[in-house]
Amino acid sequence: TTRDDLSGPRRRSLLLVLEQATEARPEGPVVSNTVTVMTADGWMIEATSRNSTAEKDGTITRTKPALAVADLTSLVLNPDWLADTR
Repeated sequence: TTRDDLSGPRRRSLLLVLEQATEARPEGPVVSNTVTVMTADGWMIEATSRNSTAEKDGTITRTKPALAVADLTSLVLNPDWLADTR
């Protein structure tokens, strides 16, 4: 898990949390990428991608999640999501 404080003089305080997790299963590992952005005024936006159809007991469909951490980061930091937080 990585945390970055994205505060700056021209934007509200943002905390970005990046997490990559692997769960061992007999049929292979379930890999998940999660990115969460939290604002000082209480907004939270989270996006998760995994290589299975569900968090628990889902079928593994690929070796890696469809979206990488960088893709999820771009998604949660999109200005359209954060427009009402400014």
